[in-house]
Amino acid sequence: MNTLLQSVTLHEPSHSLHQTVVDIRIVDGTIKQIAKKIKPLSSDSIENLKGLHVSYGWFDPEVNFSEPGYESKGRFIDDLNDAAGCGYTTLGIMPHTLPYPNSGSALSFYKGFSAHAVTVHPFGTLTQDANGVDLSELYDLQEAGAIGFYDYKKPLVASNLLKLALQYSKGFDGKILVYPQDASMSKGGQLRESPLNLTLGLKSIPDLSEYLGVQLCIELLRYTNASLHLTGISTADALTLVKKAKKEGLDISCSTTIGLLYFDEKELQAFDPRYKLAPALTDQKTRNALKDALSSGVIDYVTSDHNNVSVEEKDVEFSDAVFGSRSLNALFPALCDLFGLDKAIELLKRPYATYGLGKAEIKEETKAQLSLFNMQKHRIQERENQTHLFNNQEFTYKGAGVFSKGQLMVSH
Repeated sequence: MNTLLQSVTLHEPSHSLHQTVVDIRIVDGTIKQIAKKIKPLSSDSIENLKGLHVSYGWFDPEVNFSEPGYESKGRFIDDLNDAAGCGYTTLGIMPHTLPYPNSGSALSFYKGFSAHAVTVHPFGTLTQDANGVDLSELYDLQEAGAIGFYDYKKPLVASNLLKLALQYSKGFDGKILVYPQDASMSKGGQLRESPLNLTLGLKSIPDLSEYLGVQLCIELLRYTNASLHLTGISTADALTLVKKAKKEGLDISCSTTIGLLYFDEKELQAFDPRYKLAPALTDQKTRNALKDALSSGVIDYVTSDHNNVSVEEKDVEFSDAVFGSRSLNALFPALCDLFGLDKAIELLKRPYATYGLGKAEIKEETKAQLSLFNMQKHRIQERENQTHLFNNQEFTYKGAGVFSKGQLMVSH
């Protein structure tokens, strides 16, 4: 099948037509020609995309949808369609589902969506039912398509178990993910320990909890010489440890969240459960340190940290609310606000390298995996506003759709 995308602005720094309005001919899902003007063929399906911009497909590796197991909070097909409409061609699905993805058979659910334009990369749990006691069937999970192993937002409990997981996964190039918090220090914590939060009367989590978690992970990584990714990095001291470990040559990567970069702990003073996140919001100085670390590459990528929470889980007292908020549709426009358009696109392509999924660039004879967007001032207005972290925020850029797996999906 031939598709001719017409009049779209190309954003690909490696291409000579970067930031130029071009036509793109795609044959059987592969880019065959990029030029300022391409003469249509009788076999072409012509799609006029005037006013839209195109970049290589964006990848958010840490998304928590609700199916299977929590269908009342959202259907997987609807979530994928929404993701496509926001410009994401690739998603990593967190293993916070029922049944827990402890073995390869539990990932069969995702095979039913293999034809969708959005490519799904599921994670398996690191331990059985994420209980921190017995390892999951890691090799079986990877053979079934898991790109990593993670007990979603669970602090470290048994250091020896992580050591064994790192040693075992090294034999088949598996990727271990850890939420680096000291379990005893973070237990029951509602927000970050700070002078501003001291008067709120809620149990807090000191930055020391993350520092100790990261320090332990790095020591175990040094001992095993395996591969490790740290999620939710949120403190300056932890960044210092990661930077040093990278200079040492350890195979370590880390990520942070858009909520930590965009908001600070002042939002918590009104006890709005939308801002109850894990890791918790921090101060302006640390926000700046996180942004600098992301720009320089000390932090490998940023995620929306999207969580399909329900109104029932968030429209309650702060202490009773669950952690997390919906945020996927805000990641791209928020990054544009913080870093500018070109850097935002670069950041949304970085995770491919972290997970060894190839080079993220648009050129002839590569598969057409494209994100579409435009410059459009808009305000995020959600019907269930209590569940969305960025509700009522105004942005300049907006994701508009995707072309992937031979399919064009454009939001209206």
